[in-house]
Amino acid sequence: MNYKTDGDSIAKWIKSLCRSYEVIAPKKEPNGDIFYSIIKPSDAVCLDFAGTPINTPKDFIYENYKRLIKWDFSSNESAVETFEEESKKRIIFLRNCDIKAIRLLDAWFEQDVADEDYKKFRENLTLVTIGCHLIGPHCFCSTFGVDPVEKENYELQLTKEENSYIVQAKNLVLELPNHLEEISHEPKELKTVILDPKNIHTIYDFEKNTELYNEITKRCQLCDGCTFLCPTCTCYDIVDHGDEIKGERLRLWDSCLFSSFTKMAKGYDPEPTFAHSWSRRLSCKLVMNDRSCIGCGRCDMTCPSNIGMKSILMLAQHKDHA
Repeated sequence: MNYKTDGDSIAKWIKSLCRSYEVIAPKKEPNGDIFYSIIKPSDAVCLDFAGTPINTPKDFIYENYKRLIKWDFSSNESAVETFEEESKKRIIFLRNCDIKAIRLLDAWFEQDVADEDYKKFRENLTLVTIGCHLIGPHCFCSTFGVDPVEKENYELQLTKEENSYIVQAKNLVLELPNHLEEISHEPKELKTVILDPKNIHTIYDFEKNTELYNEITKRCQLCDGCTFLCPTCTCYDIVDHGDEIKGERLRLWDSCLFSSFTKMAKGYDPEPTFAHSWSRRLSCKLVMNDRSCIGCGRCDMTCPSNIGMKSILMLAQHKDHA
């Protein structure tokens, strides 16, 4: 069903949801930046913006710092403590590209031996799509077949349209806003820039793309903003802090660009150069069957050297035609 309503009704509706759920939605900071944030009833949600929030929904379902166990054998009351995630009912209002990212995380964390904490998060998470009405400067999701406004695969979608909002509901997963006017609605066709992916399957081969990799590795400053802001990066490390008497075990986000990422016993590294690291990263994001780039543009948004995925594809395309 398709409905039309105004911004005040949407704001009151989101405020009412905060009584029963932990609501996560875009919020504008005082400096103008947009972040996904946990919303309080007094907060103003921002649905009228171009592109994506700076951070990702991954922050809320796959946290970057997770305590696994804690031990203390320093007294007669020795103890090993484990930590279970609190199960909360959550709603997250997010872009369609970020919904694709969550589905990629689902496939990763629920395959083979599933991550039980992740499953708990997901079972209690309701996704509400925020359709795009403007294209952000870094967006290129249409390159990978993602629609800025979802046509079919949604349960509940909100889209800004001039002075009103279109509410599309396929499954009544939530109580809908008040003051809805039922309408017939055909989403307007909206596309981001579409980059030519014809040679994308060879981009990981740094021996065939020497000039491209020389440019990438020369520019990269290893700030790692691209991997930590990527909504589909899943790599992590397990580290112990402390000693055999007292300490804790943590799961921390890791990056495939770190020099220690593939280092093995006695210092052996099967990927000894920075070009190797970048080759694997581009293969994961752009080449493999389940390629995980969604075209959100966050890596370009944060990169101080203009070598996010969009920039790299444009650079490869330029060198192809040079």
